[in-house]
Amino acid sequence: MSSEDMIPEVCIAKFMVKYFPKSELPKINHRIAGIAKRAKIKHIKYFRISNYPITLTKDNEFPTEATKERILRSIWKYSSMKGKFEDFEVSIEDIEIKDRSNVSYKFRHDKD
Repeated sequence: MSSEDMIPEVCIAKFMVKYFPKSELPKINHRIAGIAKRAKIKHIKYFRISNYPITLTKDNEFPTEATKERILRSIWKYSSMKGKFEDFEVSIEDIEIKDRSNVSYKFRHDKD
């Protein structure tokens, strides 16, 4: 990945948030397919968010792990989810960028 691809952009995006309790991870990743399938159906939940500002690189990746954590926590609070963020595995899927522009601040990959 070139350094130009790592330049972060502020994006207005529509995406799907996937979450499930961390305590259910052993069942979801179970080696017996039937158990895993039932656990996925029962425990994995989704919701869609539209027109939400997020910081991404040109490859639609988070510039740093700290940025990813901060954005996921922000989405958790924004959506008024019940339960502690730390007790859930949360990820973003199907990102559709509606608009993007370069960040208007000095982004420090080592500090963020």
